Formats: sequence, structure tokens, C-alpha cells
Amino acid sequence: MDAVVDECALCGTLCEGPSGVCDACGGDEEAARRVRTRESVRAYYAAARHTLKLVRLYRSEPGTTGRREREALLEVKRYRGAIKTLREGLWGAGGPGVRKASEEGQNTESPTRKQVG
Repeated sequence: MDAVVDECALCGTLCEGPSGVCDACGGDEEAARRVRTRESVRAYYAAARHTLKLVRLYRSEPGTTGRREREALLEVKRYRGAIKTLREGLWGAGGPGVRKASEEGQNTESPTRKQVG
């Protein structure tokens, strides 16, 4: 009988066997939590994009009062808050790239830019 080859649920590499995870990932609960968090973030982004499409549709309707648009935009704001919370759980406050640039004493000017004066 042929072996079952599938993608690892945690890292995406090809793996064999019914477990659904590769040997490298094993039973790493932290990796599983990160995967679930990333999937949740993707779902929130998809929901936000869908809601924004609805806002555009609502705005194009004649005689609209704007109530549905405002409510939908509040929903998008809640999605963004959830995404931010989930991402902070993955990377800590600041996220990738933000932490380095926000360190105290960080020069905000471009090093390649020449001072004119």
C-alpha cells in the first residue's frame, strides 16, 4: 500500500503518515498555537475585505443614509483590533520591523540622505 503524503499542518512541508505533522514539528504545541493564530488572522483579514466590499456596495445604492456603512466600518475596526491582538501574541508588541525602528535613540533620518544647509 502507498504511503499517504500530505502537507504538515504546522510548517507546510511534505510529510508522510496519518498524523498530519512532519517529524520535525512532532507534537510542538507552541507551533500548533502559532499556526492557529495565523489562520485566525487570515480569516479576520478575509472578513474585513468582504465587509469593505459591502461598504462600497452600500455607498453606491441611491438614497442611503450611511447607517449600514458606519456599522460595517465599525465591524472592520473590531476585526483590525482582533488582528492586532493576535499578532501581538505572535510577535510581542511592535511586530516585525516596528520594534527596531521604535527603539530609543534610533536615528529617524535616512543614512543615505545628504544634509543640505
